[in-house]
Amino acid sequence: MSSLMQDIYLNVCSLNAPEPMVRILDALAELDPPTRLQVVIESEPQRLYRILERHAFCHSIARRADQLYDLLIWHMPQVR
Repeated sequence: MSSLMQDIYLNVCSLNAPEPMVRILDALAELDPPTRLQVVIESEPQRLYRILERHAFCHSIARRADQLYDLLIWHMPQVR
């Protein structure tokens, strides 16, 4: 088994609502640790943050020079 992490890349720019949210949620349903979801999105997805927390995902977001956002989502580490 490989220990290399393979991220999934998703660009939801220029999609009309609610398609960006639908595509992100569909991708998260298929996301297995330690794989992360990298999303390029046009605006900060405020409504998504509660969903991520409720389903034990972490995230980070950064605004790019081109005014888009890089959103990174991963599974919350399990406490043992």
